[in-house]
Amino acid sequence: MVDADFLAAFMDDDLIEQLNGMPTSIVERAREHFERKYSFSLRGNSGQERRHQKQRQGTDIDEIFKEVKEELDRFVGIKNELRCEVFIDRSLQGWEGRYDPNFLYIDVGYQPRKSGLSTPASQMTIVLAHEYAHHLTFCALKPVPQALFSTFIEGVAFGLERVAADLFTKKYASSAFQHFALRETIDLLEDFESVRQLSASPLSVSSYACHARGNALFAVLESERGQDIYRQILHGEFKW
Repeated sequence: MVDADFLAAFMDDDLIEQLNGMPTSIVERAREHFERKYSFSLRGNSGQERRHQKQRQGTDIDEIFKEVKEELDRFVGIKNELRCEVFIDRSLQGWEGRYDPNFLYIDVGYQPRKSGLSTPASQMTIVLAHEYAHHLTFCALKPVPQALFSTFIEGVAFGLERVAADLFTKKYASSAFQHFALRETIDLLEDFESVRQLSASPLSVSSYACHARGNALFAVLESERGQDIYRQILHGEFKW
């Protein structure tokens, strides 16, 4: 658990002020960085996904989550003592997930069927990585009020999403993981400027705005410093 003095630098008001003063060119450079780095994965993934789907036919949601947890725990170097469980919520779409910090569980809109996975295994891996990143961040934040840190929380989650995409791409030799994660990163970076213009309105506290702001800030930091920033942050060692 990181201390309150360290976390104070990540409160929404401070981060939004940083983002509002950030030149558009910096965000554009970050987008270009990821487009170059993942150009192959972003072009398309249908063949890769079909091969990966065949390899993981019938894979259970708990098996996917176990892999995600093991890979991210190893990457951040945190022995997570707080149990986190996954449940299927039929009201959610197949690509949606939701973390409950009070009861420490993840809901996903995952619907398996006899012929395989209705949600591609690689996409569900990325969804679970994002939500489990919230769990890791919650463990580091506790007991600080999460409402004050939405930009930080979402930024770290998108960053660890990309980390998981790289780890699983290497593990399964399939760029489908990177395709799902980086398409989301790029889309949010492209929308960031319009979100920033709404910063003075009530819409600025919407879920999408928090996602866009957090993704933009940490995409810029990651493009400049690399993925180790997420390990540093969760250990309270990051320095601006």
